[in-house]
Amino acid sequence: MFLKLLNKINNNLLSYSLKDRIGFFEKEMKFINSLNKPKDLFERSYFQYKAQKFIIGNYKFIILNIFLFPLVFIVIFLWIFKFFFPIYKIKKTKNKILTDIAIPETIPNELIKNKKQTPFINKFSISKTEILFISKLTKRYWNEPYFLLKNIAKILIYSKNIKLVKPSEIIVQNEYSFTSSILTEFCRTYKILHINVMHGEKLLLIRDSFFEYDKCYVWNKHYKNIFIELKANPKQFIIKMPEDFCKYSNEGKSKNKKKYYLNGSETLKDILIIKNKIPNIIFRPHPIYSKTELLTKNKINFEAPLDNSINNSISESKIVCAKYSTVLFQAWLMGTKVIIDDLTDNKLFMELKERKYFLLTQNVQLLSDFRLDKF
Repeated sequence: MFLKLLNKINNNLLSYSLKDRIGFFEKEMKFINSLNKPKDLFERSYFQYKAQKFIIGNYKFIILNIFLFPLVFIVIFLWIFKFFFPIYKIKKTKNKILTDIAIPETIPNELIKNKKQTPFINKFSISKTEILFISKLTKRYWNEPYFLLKNIAKILIYSKNIKLVKPSEIIVQNEYSFTSSILTEFCRTYKILHINVMHGEKLLLIRDSFFEYDKCYVWNKHYKNIFIELKANPKQFIIKMPEDFCKYSNEGKSKNKKKYYLNGSETLKDILIIKNKIPNIIFRPHPIYSKTELLTKNKINFEAPLDNSINNSISESKIVCAKYSTVLFQAWLMGTKVIIDDLTDNKLFMELKERKYFLLTQNVQLLSDFRLDKF
């Protein structure tokens, strides 16, 4: 129930999009550059939390912290009665790994080959080890109840999964979470490696600042430099392209379709501009954020995401277009022609340039320059 409450807060009260941050880039970077070098992993998490407060607005967190403050006394109660809890020790299993992965094809094979994977379950467990760890955290951040309680919830979930699986490594995709560095420190109390795997497009956005894992896999040097500029620990990075991103090829397949990958923000006016620029284009709605009713009502040709995998969708296309998306990066890797939409939201396009969008550093075409007769 408590975990559901925190997730509801995240999804409803603390959510935002890149469009909400247009025009704030310089202020964001100035803010994180004003912070000192973190002295430990607790402070790395706290600085990432402060960066996210800066993005979302302090006033929301003030209200939230007042509401959650009474729950801090539960932590004090546990500390008082810590002697009634056992100290838990685990014997790690070398070829067992715990995973909390949104997109499995983004995991490099070297991390999972010949290893038994077990996904996380959202259940809590607590022993004296956790109470002592949480007590240190509470002593420093008792006055930030949301920061404290969200970290505690994640620590207790990690505790339960560690005791069930006894892994040697935990593999996640959570660099955007301010719990990431504290969880790395917690894993080290059990001598377990905490590994993060990049799973989607990254920009200079301070949500992803300051984090530290034992290892963090990124797709190329550009993304490593992005994270370092965002004050993440520079020693953690390993550059490795996921094999499933590389092995697909258009060779031998029909590739005559033109597709636009929607992100859910497009209006009918936007869609008509795109259709006019690239006739006979097929739209692919975002599986979560797009409303297919708009396309159906206006007789717009589209493919249903559930009917065609991303890999197949790209493989049968000679052109893929979007504002920005991991799909464009994958298409670029597969040798498909990539077109970036700079027409329907030019302010967003300029923001992407400022935030160092990778494909804008490459030789890709802009929708405003596209001419079908010259393709």
